[in-house]
Amino acid sequence: MDSPLLAHPHDRLARHFLTRTELAADLIGNYLDPGLAERLDLARLNCLSPVTVDGELGERAGDLRFSTFFKGGGLKSKVFLLLEHQSRSERHISFRIAEYVIKDFRERLNAKESPGQGGKNFPFPLAIILHHGKTPWKGPLKMRDLVDGARELAPFLLDLPIFLVDLASIPEGEIRGKPTLRALLAALQAAGKGRLAERFGRILGFLAGSGRDSRLRGDLRTLINYLAVVDRPRLAEADIRRELDKLIGPKEAEEMTTSLAREWLREGEAKGEAKGRAEGRAEGRAEALILVLRARFGDPPAAVQNKLRKCADPGRLDRWAELAATCPSLGDFRKKL
Repeated sequence: MDSPLLAHPHDRLARHFLTRTELAADLIGNYLDPGLAERLDLARLNCLSPVTVDGELGERAGDLRFSTFFKGGGLKSKVFLLLEHQSRSERHISFRIAEYVIKDFRERLNAKESPGQGGKNFPFPLAIILHHGKTPWKGPLKMRDLVDGARELAPFLLDLPIFLVDLASIPEGEIRGKPTLRALLAALQAAGKGRLAERFGRILGFLAGSGRDSRLRGDLRTLINYLAVVDRPRLAEADIRRELDKLIGPKEAEEMTTSLAREWLREGEAKGEAKGRAEGRAEGRAEALILVLRARFGDPPAAVQNKLRKCADPGRLDRWAELAATCPSLGDFRKKL
């Protein structure tokens, strides 16, 4: 089983940011069809619980439900909005979106409440696909495209309004939105293209425009953890520390990187323990040690990596773990190995 840090990193990142209604509203306002976005009352956007379709599909951490209203309308004009995060094209996405919508409507009926919570009708269903794959989205978005020869019969098929935000098709410099949304979208886009470490300093730089948001430190930790999992062989330590120093100051930057280093060590140890073998625990701790050294000082020499991987002494690994998280330089770490 994946450890909490490693499980579904893209979905966890999207979920961290987009459960904030102001960021979800910013995404909708910048990337949805302008005519429809203008009709939605984004000031009344409300984030609901995540969706679970069934035991086979399970819960996807990035699937978020929202409710809002059309502007100028009453309860009869309620909107049900599903935000679905995808890292690859999916041919049957329209069918799965329909499952989500039907499940929501069934829950309303089973609750013995009026479907529109005060009105006689179901809310208007709307879905947004946020895609960040390496190549542009290729799958169909309409049910009619899944039925042979059905285009001329489209008016008779069940089709839902699905809108695509395809980060793979958006040039790097043309990502829109407030600074925090731009940081999220730029991180997903760079990860999809395999360039996260290369662009990470610039991504953290977006957060410099977020002002004194009390959530800045949590956002930074989430983004750095994302980098550690998705692009750990090429951690851009110099860029990370430079941007952290500018955003929160050298002292807090050092405290944050040290704290994250210890988290990664615990994750590595937990991964090894899950294997249920002493050599597995040592292997997990050694890999975590290498990750910490990369995060703090850049890629350690092959000789250092080999020595760490060959060590099977838990006590020695524990001492090295503490040293990796607190030593002032890679040279100092090597001297004390």
